[in-house]
Amino acid sequence: MSAIEKISIAIPPALAGVLKQVVTEGRYQSMNDVVREALIEWRERRETTGTTRHEVPRPR
Repeated sequence: MSAIEKISIAIPPALAGVLKQVVTEGRYQSMNDVVREALIEWRERRETTGTTRHEVPRPR
């Protein structure tokens, strides 16, 4: 990645706990890495299946 854009997100405490836990366990180097991988997987699943769990449908 040549450029990085910092953003802020709000997530429920339970999901924040998951992020912290996998980093603490050494499974990821940072919470950024966890979120980055999750977004890549989400994008790939969306491209493959065309659906997501919480996507807001576009008006037709």
